[in-house]
Amino acid sequence: MNFLRSRGERSKSGIPTWSLFRPLSTLNIGNGAILAIPSVGRCLEILAGDVARSPMCIHAKSAGAYYDRPDHPLLSVLADTPNDLITSESWRSKVVRDLMIRGEHLSILTRNGRGELLSITPAEAGTWGKNWDPQTQRLDYRAFGQTLLPSDVLHFRRGEQLWFQGESVLDQHRTTLAAIAEQYEAGKRVFSTALPKMKLETDEPLSADATHRLQSAYRETHGDATSWSTPIIVSGGMRVGEIAQRLDQNEWSAAMEFAVADVARMFGIPVTMVDSKSSPTAEDISSYLEAGLRPLLSLIAAELRLKLLAPGERVHFKTDQLTRGTKAQQAASERQLIDAGIQTPNEARVSLGMAPLDQAGMDEIVISKNYQQMSEPGADDVGSDASGGDEDAN
Repeated sequence: MNFLRSRGERSKSGIPTWSLFRPLSTLNIGNGAILAIPSVGRCLEILAGDVARSPMCIHAKSAGAYYDRPDHPLLSVLADTPNDLITSESWRSKVVRDLMIRGEHLSILTRNGRGELLSITPAEAGTWGKNWDPQTQRLDYRAFGQTLLPSDVLHFRRGEQLWFQGESVLDQHRTTLAAIAEQYEAGKRVFSTALPKMKLETDEPLSADATHRLQSAYRETHGDATSWSTPIIVSGGMRVGEIAQRLDQNEWSAAMEFAVADVARMFGIPVTMVDSKSSPTAEDISSYLEAGLRPLLSLIAAELRLKLLAPGERVHFKTDQLTRGTKAQQAASERQLIDAGIQTPNEARVSLGMAPLDQAGMDEIVISKNYQQMSEPGADDVGSDASGGDEDAN
């Protein structure tokens, strides 16, 4: 397996630049109202951001165990700059957004004459296509004016129901999301642009001209949300009433809370991470990792392993930063590992982002007497007397 060796050679490659293609993904044809739902946008930001920020590394397998390869040549492309125009974070964020909104994403691999990877270029939705022939079992792609083989592309796809055809969250739950979008539109009309239908009654007959002038005056003074606070002044025995039932704001808010919970479940995210009314618990974070984030990371890692890595290698995304907690919680956790004899003090310092110390005992395993086995000599002497001495009281 050949990999990237020279960044200087990479800069001379004749790849098509990303900026030459129209950003069709910004049009979001047919999804505008759904993407305007605040909770949908929030879920997309959470998933795309966490996938983009998760540190990427490559593991190699030896003697049945995986070890980190920080010097792996592919990391300069995968974890640094896929091409000269975008960073790895931007590329991964785009992959996730396309998966959630469209169900699939295509990136083009550019190699030199020796087969070494030079760059990864994302293809905008609408600029590429694929052809799967079930008779010949042949798959090829059309992008950048070229016909490409599967080995020349990274084709990420979510919720695959048909061969090589992904399904987005928006398509999978389109009926529910469309209903939620209509609720927001109704709320906008009621609370932003419209008032309840009012009636003005009087026992005296009014001419058509007087009725028209009265209606026009009411529209000008009380016809939109900007004039809600303007009082209605009536005289001559005229009475003001309301003849149209309006949506109660509390009922609308309750419906929106259900909508936020529905959207969060669609994306595999706990509602506490989407709704600002409460803070996510440790159980919520764990649920998010298992149901929302890790499936996406596994999908991306599987395609990278299939198309780019040698046998026995894998892409690994580190998600420890999402579960570390506060500094105090981290320190307490590391201390427990030291007391249990699982790690040394220097290993705990490295876990906390601190440099190891070259002092006696810092690289030794220390087991607390609280964990000592009863069969060992002196195991019953697990403490000291009140004076602080080490001798047995007897």
